[in-house]
Amino acid sequence: MPDSRHSFFGASTIVSTSSLPPIELSDLLALLPWVAEQESTPDRDTPAVTQTLKRLKQARVGALRLRRDEGGGGISLPQLFDFVIAPARADSSVAHSLRNHLNVTETFLIDRSRIPVFEDYLGRVAKGETFGTSATELGKQNVGNLKYDTAVTATPDGLRLSGRKFYSTGN
Repeated sequence: MPDSRHSFFGASTIVSTSSLPPIELSDLLALLPWVAEQESTPDRDTPAVTQTLKRLKQARVGALRLRRDEGGGGISLPQLFDFVIAPARADSSVAHSLRNHLNVTETFLIDRSRIPVFEDYLGRVAKGETFGTSATELGKQNVGNLKYDTAVTATPDGLRLSGRKFYSTGN
C-alpha cells in the first residue's frame, strides 16, 4: 500500500473537459485483489496474464499520469510507482509489461508542447490504448531525450538498420 507521503486516496474529483471521465484510483485499487487472484501462479499461466493486462487496459491504467481534465488520473510519478508496485507483488510480469507504455507516455507528457503529434498519442492513451516498444539502447538517456544510436536509413539496396542489440525482455 502507498504510504501517506504519496497517498492518492484523497484525490478530489475534477470535472473533465475531455469526453472521457477521469480515472478514479479507487476503481483501479478495487481491481487489485482480482489481479492477485489471476496471478496466483506467476509466469505459469499466459491466459491469466493476458486477461489481467486486458482488464487493466480497459480500466485505462495507462492513462494514470494524464491530467484529470484529459480523462486521466492526474497522479504524480511517485504515486504511479506506488500503484504499479501493488500488481507487481502478485506477478512482476504484470508490472513489467506496463513498463514500456508508462515510459513512452511519460516521454509524450514531457515533450507534448515540443512535438505536436504527441497530443494525438496522449488522446489515444486516455482512451485506453497502450504502447509497446522494441527499442532499448545502452546508455544513460533520460526520458524525453529522443536521440537514438540505432537508425534506419535508405540505401540503393533498400532500408538498412544499424545499431547494436544487447537485450530483449520478450515483452
